[in-house]
Amino acid sequence: MVAAGVLLAGFSLVSGTSSAAGNPTEVDGNVTTCAQVGFAGSTQYDGSVSSGVDVTALFTATVTTGQFVTISNVAPGVTFQVVVIKGGPHYNLYAPPVANMQSPVVGVGNVPTLSHWFACYTYIPPTPTVPPTVPPTVPPTVPPTVPPTVPPTVPPTVPPTVPPTVPPTVPPTVPPTVPPTVPPTVPPTVPPTVPPTVPPTVPPTVPPTVPPTVPPTVPPTVPPTVPPTVPPTVPPTAPPTVPPTEAPTTEAATTTTEVTGDAVTTTSEVSSFAVTTTTEQSSQALPTTTERGALPITGNGQASGTLLILSFLLMGFGSIVVLLSRRPAGS
Repeated sequence: MVAAGVLLAGFSLVSGTSSAAGNPTEVDGNVTTCAQVGFAGSTQYDGSVSSGVDVTALFTATVTTGQFVTISNVAPGVTFQVVVIKGGPHYNLYAPPVANMQSPVVGVGNVPTLSHWFACYTYIPPTPTVPPTVPPTVPPTVPPTVPPTVPPTVPPTVPPTVPPTVPPTVPPTVPPTVPPTVPPTVPPTVPPTVPPTVPPTVPPTVPPTVPPTVPPTVPPTVPPTVPPTVPPTVPPTAPPTVPPTEAPTTEAATTTTEVTGDAVTTTSEVSSFAVTTTTEQSSQALPTTTERGALPITGNGQASGTLLILSFLLMGFGSIVVLLSRRPAGS
């Protein structure tokens, strides 16, 4: 910083169109403000590092390939103190600015890309020049030139030459040719064409379309679902348990048939009961005694059938009596 300030102290204030020897000056390190390079009172312009043109009211800054800076079109009254171009480890000081300013070369001919650059300048508006007032030039008054009066030249009077009178040649009178009178051609009278009267077309009366009356949709009446009546479950009535009735001891029934005169007497004995049946017959029959379960046998066929039926009846009746006698008293 001190070295840069001492170095810049020897630079004079120059305009954008002057030049100086030893331009630029390479300096190590980095600076970012005009105060750091000894021009605290200058106006600082921070330029863009991208390629392009920035036109200001006082000058134009052009950046090429991101490496070179040119300031042009400097307005009157602008004075650049210094332009700082930084790239790589060093920066260049240009006083005054020149075309294609760049940062210090690194290595052999390698121009670094701009990291940043700025210009320090002052602007004093120039005093406008007032042209001197010159009175308008009035041309001198010159009287008009009057030519001398010369009398007009009158030519001598020469009498006119009269040509000899030649009678006019009268052409022979030819009666005018009257064209034959052609009566004018009168075009035939054509009655005017009257268009036929067309009655106005009356559109047919269309009755208004009445939408069909749709009866309201009544949902079908669904009868309420009545659950089926389930008859109560009646447990089956168990018949009373009847103790088994002892079968009566069946004793052998004895049937005795006696023939007395015209009567036939049949006696069936079951245990202590006896049933006597008397049947009259016309003829005498032989007495027949049968055990229970045997068929009666008689000499007469008709009497035998009758006796057989009676025997069955008596046997059935005797069985009923025996069963009733054997039945317990309380049942």
